[in-house]
Amino acid sequence: MKSFIYAAAVSMLLIGTVGAKAQVKRFEIEPRIGIGTQTQEVTPAAVSGYDVSYEAFHHSPGVFQGALEFRYNLPEKPFDIAVECFGSLQSRKYNKTPVPSDSDTFQPNDFYDIVGHNFNVYAASFFLDVRPCNGKVAPFAGIGAGPALTQKYIPGKGAEDRAVSMVLTPRVGVRFFGRLSLTADARITRPGYSSCGISLGYSFGWGESR
Repeated sequence: MKSFIYAAAVSMLLIGTVGAKAQVKRFEIEPRIGIGTQTQEVTPAAVSGYDVSYEAFHHSPGVFQGALEFRYNLPEKPFDIAVECFGSLQSRKYNKTPVPSDSDTFQPNDFYDIVGHNFNVYAASFFLDVRPCNGKVAPFAGIGAGPALTQKYIPGKGAEDRAVSMVLTPRVGVRFFGRLSLTADARITRPGYSSCGISLGYSFGWGESR
């Protein structure tokens, strides 16, 4: 255990040593794009717009997400504050089967396909991050919260199940050379719309360096 602590301390010291050459600007804009997966099973009871006499199963839980972040790096402190505009698209395919009854003529393996259901999330969040150093390889961690608009979009029918709720976003990541960042986060919001993902970003800055 002592050896592990010593190795970790030396590693952080080395990261901090090379950090003097990777300063960040006081003000920054960072666009990000990424992928992920939804973290909650969707059932007719969880998301409105479905007949309760049907069972739904999703088969395409992939999440495509993008964000634009406006950040202020506090001078002489390892913290930054930010405002993030975020959007995600969760595309799903559903198989829908009627509940059996005496008059049903279908077989148990008969399914009715519904393709193209999109579960969208649009959010504006305030973030607080801690960055121990500004090295060429600089880890960071933070948390954000804010309002989110969630909706289910069906081609030919439009948006359904619209609601405004809160989203909580813990995140961790690594910043390379003061510009390129790799971020993993979890978006926790109403049932059926929460997700976790990983994204790649690039920062553009101005003002004094930190």
